[in-house]
Amino acid sequence: MDNIKAFRVLKMPHILQSIFFLNKIERERICEPNSIKFSWKKAKELIKTELPDKMMTYKTYGEKKDDYRPYMRINYVENLISSFNQEDVDAYHTGLGKLYKWLKMAIDSRKQDIIRRKAIQKKNLEEKASKEEAKAKREADREQFLLDKEQEFMDANREDIEIFNKWQEEQKKLAEEDYGEEKGSEDDDEKAN
Repeated sequence: MDNIKAFRVLKMPHILQSIFFLNKIERERICEPNSIKFSWKKAKELIKTELPDKMMTYKTYGEKKDDYRPYMRINYVENLISSFNQEDVDAYHTGLGKLYKWLKMAIDSRKQDIIRRKAIQKKNLEEKASKEEAKAKREADREQFLLDKEQEFMDANREDIEIFNKWQEEQKKLAEEDYGEEKGSEDDDEKAN
């Protein structure tokens, strides 16, 4: 049991490291050069000055469009502290327990917001697809309705349409016959002058 406690005590800096990463503080500012080993010497001043302000202004809700390095992402941060539980951290140090509690709440709230936004996005996409399908169906139904009504009109007025078509043909023949003949003779034109 002591080995487990010793392991957890050695891993406790991961809580602070996770809080820094979640608040977009670069690894180079809190870790040993070219490693991921937490440096108390580097982080000491940031813990007093920058970290409280960043924790106060951290927003768990809404889309984040900033650029994040892989170690600043929720899953990475959550994985860093996955071996801890609230009781062990509180037993080790009460202040660190409060920081751990804030970190867990920030991660959980952020994940819930991501899930909520993805569900809303999925619902909106499904609604959009169903509206597009409904629009396409309305247009097809409208087209079919117009074709049906046109056929109905043609059936109901077949005799009138045939009479009109015959009249139109006769008018066309008369116009062609009139086009071939001149209305007055040349003699009539000379007499008029």
